[in-house]
Amino acid sequence: MAASLAALKTASGELTDIQSRIESSSGDLAGLDERRESAMAEFDKELAALAEQRTDAETALSTELTGMTAQIEAARQDFESELAALAERRDVALTEAENVEASLNEANNQLAQSTAQLESQRSTLSGLDQEIANREARREETQTALTEVMKEVETVGARLKEARDQESTLRETLSALQAEAATLSKELAEAETRIQQARSTEAQAQEKSAEISSSVAELEDRKQQLESELSELDLRSSDLRSDVSAAEEQRTNVQTELKDMTALLQTRSDELLKVEQRIIEQQDAADSATAEPAETPSGDPEASTTTEEQNAAPQIEDSGTSADPSDEDTAEATPSGVDGVSPNQAAQSQSDRADAEQSTKATIEPGTYRTGDILAHFEADGTFNMRNEQSGDNVAGEYFLEAEVVTLSSPVGALRQGVNFPLRCVVEPDGEAFILRAFGPEGLACGPLTDAAYAKAQP
Repeated sequence: MAASLAALKTASGELTDIQSRIESSSGDLAGLDERRESAMAEFDKELAALAEQRTDAETALSTELTGMTAQIEAARQDFESELAALAERRDVALTEAENVEASLNEANNQLAQSTAQLESQRSTLSGLDQEIANREARREETQTALTEVMKEVETVGARLKEARDQESTLRETLSALQAEAATLSKELAEAETRIQQARSTEAQAQEKSAEISSSVAELEDRKQQLESELSELDLRSSDLRSDVSAAEEQRTNVQTELKDMTALLQTRSDELLKVEQRIIEQQDAADSATAEPAETPSGDPEASTTTEEQNAAPQIEDSGTSADPSDEDTAEATPSGVDGVSPNQAAQSQSDRADAEQSTKATIEPGTYRTGDILAHFEADGTFNMRNEQSGDNVAGEYFLEAEVVTLSSPVGALRQGVNFPLRCVVEPDGEAFILRAFGPEGLACGPLTDAAYAKAQP
């Protein structure tokens, strides 16, 4: 009997140790859930702030463009009306001058006739002299009016030049706003990187859950051994049967808690899938908003541009692990990971995508390239210089490369007629060279540089 009691105490101690290990594992899982929820809340806040900044930038840009367009149109209409009025006044002044000149010729003829009859018509000659003086005065007044009209024409020309200077200033402001939109896109890419980090944390949590499940399986084996020993003790002593029933009840509680943890992991995986889908939709909307102001300076309206090649976030579906409350073996299974891939394979896939993005950013190597009569030089600090060797024209500015799309902006100078900055072109690698392709459904953003092949220039 004493040996049985000692064995019972040993079994009870082992059951207590099993229960404490299960409680410790539950605490670790709860801590992981809190960290993941905190990371997701911080990401939602940052995403909302970026969306608000983008909305403010788009609203300010639209308002400023509308006001500037209205001012330019009003100035053009005023100039056309003033020019028409001046032209009408000029025609009237020329007509009067011709009439005066004709009258002057007639008066000269009359003066010649009056000279022949000077002695008999002195009184008539005095009247004619007075009339000639009056007509001379009128001719001088007409000449003065014509001079004033010419001055007004010059004033209108100066106003037109001022309007053109204002238009150039507005174009520069538009380029600055487009650069700000590109900065917002870069911040959105950084937010996506943080999402990838959160996914990595989730994978680590799943690995730890697998370890916990393995520990639970070992505990189950140990528990079965203990049950066997308890059965033997039950045959020896009827007093120990109540203790065995208590152990069975604890076993049932452990299985219930394990099923609850599995169901919680499945719920968290579904929530993560929804968050990823929402991020992809918001990123597509941000890419469309970026493409629209980029094509406004060329004056060609486009529909909402779909840029599936710009930083398209990989859509990942979390299959999770289903739990069957009626099966103890299913309750001990661990989550299978994302898309049926192990956490190590998921980390390798993320590394491959990072390498692919790095390769895309290096499509234009710093150096000098030639296409036809144009010599282009790209610096590593994000500046470029293009020179037309045929005409001698030269333009310098900045370039920004992201997801195989290069943006040329902030131009200083001119390249040739028909090339209006900013330009957005898709970069297609061709060995050490590259080719600029049309960007967007209408293919208008790249302008005259579309399908231009840039080869490395010989030093």
